[in-house]
Amino acid sequence: ANTLVRQEDGEFRAYNTDYDAALESLKAAIAARPENERTQFNQLFVLILGAGGAARAVAHALSKAGAHLTIAARTADKAEALAAEV
Repeated sequence: ANTLVRQEDGEFRAYNTDYDAALESLKAAIAARPENERTQFNQLFVLILGAGGAARAVAHALSKAGAHLTIAARTADKAEALAAEV
């Protein structure tokens, strides 16, 4: 989680906003292209650098949206684990 929201009862609720932010940013970038250059997520080939928390959220979001992913990280085991997750 990267965002905590305090509830009325004093408890905290945790959210990961990286997932939604990644998709919304890419959707906005695609929409800003000329109409004849717009693509769908299943036409995107994306290189994700890293396998930490933010990379994990982005990888899951893009994979679910249909993008084709390549994951590279300093530690091959972590990159492979994330690739297997998504």
